[in-house]
Amino acid sequence: MSRFIGDGSVTALQRIRKENRRILTSIYHEYGYMGFNDLGGRFRRRTPSEQFQLSRGAAQAGLRVLPPIDQERRTVIYPFLDDASTLDEYLPRASNEEANLLVYQIFGDLRNAHKQGFVYGDRWSRNMLISPRWGLINIDFDIEISGNPAIEFEIAQATYYALSGGKEKVIPILARILATGNWFNLPMVEGFLRKHSIWFNETRFGGIQEETQALIELARE
Repeated sequence: MSRFIGDGSVTALQRIRKENRRILTSIYHEYGYMGFNDLGGRFRRRTPSEQFQLSRGAAQAGLRVLPPIDQERRTVIYPFLDDASTLDEYLPRASNEEANLLVYQIFGDLRNAHKQGFVYGDRWSRNMLISPRWGLINIDFDIEISGNPAIEFEIAQATYYALSGGKEKVIPILARILATGNWFNLPMVEGFLRKHSIWFNETRFGGIQEETQALIELARE
């Protein structure tokens, strides 16, 4: 849960930890269907203190992460970006050049994050913001993923939601990134991508099974 706070001159967003067993159960079934759990993957909710430490550490390491302002008990306070769009809002209206630049930013940042030991977790469309001034900014780190397939799962998540937003115009650049990536297991990413396209097929992020297969085939060439 989030709420706006401020003194009239500065506006910030206070993220308040709230237990929601229904969401955690849904994530468990989703990740289980993807094969994440069977491959040794684990997930849990980070505490507000852990979210604060991760986002502050990642921002200080030069990653594309919104740095927090403060942390108080069950809350983390972040700057509010009133001009930012989410990934699913930005990509459909972006030009080919803008879409390519954003995709490079997403995966360049993930590569740098993984090399420095950061795995963000839960990289779906609403957790990736695009600011006219700063470009890509990662937010919301309440879900931690770990274990053998964590990096590949995070790559697959980012790939799937970029494909969902950009469709055909991002397939060439995504294929190039997947084909040349040397820090993840491509067959494992492909498996996660296929499962994403089936699991989300009847949702607003679905209907891209053909695009997903086209992307996988192009990445193999």
